Amino acid sequence: MDEVTPRRDYSLLCLALSEALRAFSRGGAEEEALRDSFAAAVRGVGARQALLLLVEGREPLKLRALEVKGDLSVEQVRALEQGSRAPGVSSSAIKRVIETRETWVVPDQRLLADASLTSAFADPHESFSVLCAPVLNAGDESIVAVLYFQNSVPGEAYLETDVEWMDTYTRAIAHAFGYYFQTRTREQRLKDLLQQAPAAENTPELIGDSFHTQHLRRDLHEFFIPAASGERPEAVLITGEKGTGKEVVARYIQAHSDRADDPFVVASSGEITPGLFRQAHGGVLFLDEIGCLPRGAQATLLRVLDVRTVQPVGSSEQIPVDCLVILATNKDLAQAVKAGEFLPDLYDRIMAGHLIQLQPLRERLLDVPSLLEHYRLIYERRLRKRTLGYEPTVMRLLTGYAWPGNVRELVGACFKLVSYTPVGSRINRDALERALPSALKGNGAGELERALPHGLAFRDATRSYQRDLILARMEQFDGDLSAARSSLQLPEATLRRYMRLLGIGPTPRRAASHARNA
Repeated sequence: MDEVTPRRDYSLLCLALSEALRAFSRGGAEEEALRDSFAAAVRGVGARQALLLLVEGREPLKLRALEVKGDLSVEQVRALEQGSRAPGVSSSAIKRVIETRETWVVPDQRLLADASLTSAFADPHESFSVLCAPVLNAGDESIVAVLYFQNSVPGEAYLETDVEWMDTYTRAIAHAFGYYFQTRTREQRLKDLLQQAPAAENTPELIGDSFHTQHLRRDLHEFFIPAASGERPEAVLITGEKGTGKEVVARYIQAHSDRADDPFVVASSGEITPGLFRQAHGGVLFLDEIGCLPRGAQATLLRVLDVRTVQPVGSSEQIPVDCLVILATNKDLAQAVKAGEFLPDLYDRIMAGHLIQLQPLRERLLDVPSLLEHYRLIYERRLRKRTLGYEPTVMRLLTGYAWPGNVRELVGACFKLVSYTPVGSRINRDALERALPSALKGNGAGELERALPHGLAFRDATRSYQRDLILARMEQFDGDLSAARSSLQLPEATLRRYMRLLGIGPTPRRAASHARNA
């Protein structure tokens, strides 16, 4: 009897490929395009259950479900993510694909000699078919994701002829979404790292949801903190305006590195002595405002960075020192070199190390609501008084304020605002006028100066502000999500999370398009 070719909806399979190619050619909106592409593929191959699994770790195996289709329970998905057996799904097929990095098809489990691939199913005589494929990094061929399709309809089993299409599809989404997969994996590893190692109460925190702050946290944990933990670490230069939090970043690096239990020594722009390096041995030496260092101190610093030894006064002995040197400045060191104020050799030595550039607070205003709430709670604990949070008009003014003194000014303002607010009351305009009168004068408020509903709690006021801001940017860019995301300096996944949280539906551009097509 001739083999019956199962029905496939090739129009949907082509749509799945076109969605992937669209994301690859246009850029942006990767999450939405991936979701649409996978949904079309599921329908095209007639899968009753399907999974798109991100490979976050191999030893031990750790997966994360990005998309789930069909009647799979939360327990089944969690078991698969942990590399465990899940009834009703062939976890062994997934593991085999991860090991071999090759597409694998199970036409009918009843024909398999390997019982381990059928033990997850309650009835070994039931007809089911599996099509499972790896998504390989286009660069190094490492596996970044797994596609799993399962069917139990007689006559619709997957065949070897489906493998060729599946390989074409996985190559397409690897090119289109490879960077997206890698970014999701890195972000999740960072979240896991922070959750696994809870910080002490006095450990510095990097507060905020702006694009700049999210990328700073990620870069610190991926590059700077591991480098700080090694032997003979290169110097780190942190640049930024006064009050942007350069010392906070330095302390954050130490707190999350292997040097966390060793000294953190702070020195300003005065003379640099061998004793400072010996005090910081094993830990961190933070040198603030190095652009103001005297020439003699610059020469001393250069020598220590080069040879990693110090010579005590009155001694000819060279003593080795092991410390991470973190430098900070709000000056343009390249310009200082041209002006003859900074040693060219020291500048070259510092720039051979690591550079962190901090944005002023006015360029990352999405951090302001979180910072205001964070420091309000801190000062309520320190002053042993509770307020009812910020009035919406106060939150509007503070969020639109230019903050010329950056985070340092915000911290001081929060202390005064809590101090000037009676227990059990809201932080109102009267408190703001006493604590930060310049915020009432319209300085730097600009486009963010607009009214919010009165009488809201802090959480509701903040969400109202965030919703209005996103909608305003969507309107400004005619519903172009990619342009709005770039303007807000938010990663796409973060913007979409906010949109879901705040109940923001289809973009204005799409809504208008639907109206025209109606």
